[in-house]
Amino acid sequence: MADLILTVERIETAIKLLTKEGQRSDKLIQAKAEAMAEYDKTLAVVIIKLKADGNAVSIIDKLAKGGVSDLLLKKIVAEEMLKAHYSRMEQLKKFIPGLLKDKSKSVCIAAAKAVFQWQMAGRAG
Repeated sequence: MADLILTVERIETAIKLLTKEGQRSDKLIQAKAEAMAEYDKTLAVVIIKLKADGNAVSIIDKLAKGGVSDLLLKKIVAEEMLKAHYSRMEQLKKFIPGLLKDKSKSVCIAAAKAVFQWQMAGRAG
């Protein structure tokens, strides 16, 4: 019985973590999109200004990227945060079946029933 309780508690914890992580998706996607848009827009403006100022075409790209390096940093951080987020979600998804590995069929069934009841109680409340 203790094995069943421990298994159910671990599954419930994993589901809570997965739910919480899932709620972050929209915010992280939005942050990435905004960082990319800000970088691209500012880079284009800087390139146009550098061309208008008569800078040599061969160095405009490097000068422009140097001028928006802080925005590139924000863009890279946003991209990597989203990748890490998806990686955490995948690990959590794989963790739940791993909890049931090597458990008896009756423990797996009881755990599934308990988790289902826990989820239904959460939706009703």
